[in-house]
Amino acid sequence: MLFEETLPPGTRSLYHLHHESVCDSCRTCECCKQGLEQYCTGKRVLTYNSIGYDGELTYGGYSEKIVTDERYAIRIPKGIPLENAAPMFCAGVTVYSPLRHWKAGPGKRVAILGLGGLGHLGVQIASAMGAYVTVLDLSLAKQEDGFRLGADDHRCTTDPSVFKDLASSFDLILSTVPENVDLDTYIGLLALDGTFVNISSGQQKPLTCRRSTCSPTGARSPARAAAASPKPRR
Repeated sequence: MLFEETLPPGTRSLYHLHHESVCDSCRTCECCKQGLEQYCTGKRVLTYNSIGYDGELTYGGYSEKIVTDERYAIRIPKGIPLENAAPMFCAGVTVYSPLRHWKAGPGKRVAILGLGGLGHLGVQIASAMGAYVTVLDLSLAKQEDGFRLGADDHRCTTDPSVFKDLASSFDLILSTVPENVDLDTYIGLLALDGTFVNISSGQQKPLTCRRSTCSPTGARSPARAAAASPKPRR
């Protein structure tokens, strides 16, 4: 997307922008005031197939032209090629936001569930943040890719022994898979005060777990992370 910067008369500058998946929000709720518009408790307007405050349908960022508020657009530095910026500002920030929120870094053990579009960026970013990264996937077919991207370990989730060997070992699990998983099984992989974060939106039904698994005495928590707001992207 090109945006024309306002400069003195007779001059102009064109640069590329990344547009958010959210194009408007109430701006008055506590979430919006904190720069977390993706969790807006008023009226959140999505960039695609949503009804804006003007009553009109939004048609998405794939349009040739889009009118938007600067609050929801981010300038892409000229030194970043667009082919790199696109995945970084989309899938990349989707995994970076929960990794930052739950303090992935040195001394932390992070598991990435699924090595697809979101998963491979999750491995790269978690590794760059200094965490010990384990890939949990349906097979070992992508094992070499996982190690190349920075993973320290790669385990096959169809092997029952994996859940015994890795029980109570992870501080954070990011689930990037679009299928419903046995949440109780994966909660069992969390260490004390660990968190299982679902960042996929493809599940056909809500994820559920037994009350005993997620009880205060268990000190293990399931969570959901929405697409990041402009704040962490900047």
